Amino acid sequence: MKPIVKNYKPEIITCPICGNKLSYSYAISAKTISFSGGKHFFVRNLAYKCKLCNNQTYVSATASKFALTGCRYSMKVLFIIYYYKCQKYSREQICDLLADNDIIISERNVDILYKKFLAYLSKDYLLELDKHYNDMLIKFKQIRLSIDLVSYNKRRLVIIRDNFSQEIIGFYVFDSINDPKLKETLGHFLNKNLLITHIISIRKDDTFIPLLKELAPIKTKFSVFLKI
Repeated sequence: MKPIVKNYKPEIITCPICGNKLSYSYAISAKTISFSGGKHFFVRNLAYKCKLCNNQTYVSATASKFALTGCRYSMKVLFIIYYYKCQKYSREQICDLLADNDIIISERNVDILYKKFLAYLSKDYLLELDKHYNDMLIKFKQIRLSIDLVSYNKRRLVIIRDNFSQEIIGFYVFDSINDPKLKETLGHFLNKNLLITHIISIRKDDTFIPLLKELAPIKTKFSVFLKI
């Protein structure tokens, strides 16, 4: 049975530089992604450009958050692998656990994805944060962010992206939603003095969304990722 096809356009529909309506350019990625619930979707992330400026490609924050570049398993699947690796599960045990949820993966891929996850987790994102923000301000006169929250058991994974380029600028794991390090870490990315105009994030969470709104500038607009 072929997976259902899902096409995702950029959430940004007009050029942030000149205000012109964006036009379709090409599909920046098109791949089948296996999700933690056992569902598989063929996801196309559609790139749009401004015909006047033509110096920036915009893609979907929703499609970008589903899986890392070059990966055909969702972020939650990678987070599950990371979680059980931390619990000292063997590769075979992790494969069996995922297979119970209709996610077929080889032992070799478990290791590859675990190392990929660790590579993102080990980076010191704060070293480059000022540069990222300054680049956005110079080019777009504003800061826009995509902030995703992935949950498994009590653990929480937070991924912060530049919402113009979808480049990951923060990738952190916390013991729980009430981990004091969560607010401390988000405080490096959000504060009242930054020109953050827009944040796209998860649909609903009684703790996470209020925390983002508490830390972000008062006039920051919030919107939500689309459903798969």
